[in-house]
Amino acid sequence: EALLDQLADLLAIQAALKSRNIDAPSVLSETIPLMQNMLSFLTLSDGRLASFHGGTALSRDLVSALAPSRAAYKKFSFASKTGFQKLQFDKSSLLVDVAAPPRGAMSTNAHFAPLAMEFSHGEDRIFVNCGPNRVHGPDWRLATRGIAGHSTPAFQRDMLDPFLTTGIAARILGPRVLENNFPITVKRTDGDDGSWLEARHGAFSDSHGADIQRRFYLSGNGHDLRGEDSLLVARDQEPALGAPFCIRFHLHPHVSANLQAGGMSCLLVTGSGRGWQFRAAGSGDPTIYNMHLEPSVYMGMSGIPQRSQQIVLTGRFEPDECLFRWAIKFVGQLRRRRR
Repeated sequence: EALLDQLADLLAIQAALKSRNIDAPSVLSETIPLMQNMLSFLTLSDGRLASFHGGTALSRDLVSALAPSRAAYKKFSFASKTGFQKLQFDKSSLLVDVAAPPRGAMSTNAHFAPLAMEFSHGEDRIFVNCGPNRVHGPDWRLATRGIAGHSTPAFQRDMLDPFLTTGIAARILGPRVLENNFPITVKRTDGDDGSWLEARHGAFSDSHGADIQRRFYLSGNGHDLRGEDSLLVARDQEPALGAPFCIRFHLHPHVSANLQAGGMSCLLVTGSGRGWQFRAAGSGDPTIYNMHLEPSVYMGMSGIPQRSQQIVLTGRFEPDECLFRWAIKFVGQLRRRRR
């Protein structure tokens, strides 16, 4: 959203100079295409921006007005300086945050959401992050910046507060993200039949003795997204065995969800009437791995809360293999588009 605002200003300056027959500085002609390509990278298949670190989706018309022309567009899949990976095939887009949050003054509005992701197909946004709350005061804003407001794994207890919230430093500097130099590793493989992305972070190594690993696969036709979320014992750390964890998949308000097959399958129907089947299975003892639906809120469009749902996978940290395998597959047009 900040990128879009700055790009709009630079395009306006460039147009004003041209209308007065004034040669624009070369930095404009060099920088604007780069910014336009980055804007397209951060745009999902519905033509709106992804909602990470306090930004909102904004309108499709506003985003498309500043997007690059086809001739100027240079597609890329990894933004190395901002730490986002994008998997995109046909009408499907998956964007994953594979970097630690910003630090210092730049983190006052940043969210703590390692390996959070958003997924869309065509005009339907399916998996989302909650987005920023801009109407209900500091408590709401801080809550939505936390890891529970994002589609990513997390422990449910004994979490270290990632924000600077107490003391004179908090009053002076604001609710920054605390310095947490946890490691993140990323591996990616692309092919004609699909793309694979594997990422691992150590944000919970000190508090729970665990690393989180996420694996994603998006098929070449965009109709099959698979994932594997693992909890691994961190090196040289005492693991908090038995600690409860969850994996959240926040749903867009236009997506309706109904559990099926004894609770380990869920039918999702989007606002356009398309159906998606979500399935999940945990490793080990089936009695400690569960899937259920919970209420959620979505503020990614305007910063105002809208009621929504979330799929929540729950389990307990085990010493050996501890993971959830999940998949979401397109099943076709199930009903008419909502008006």
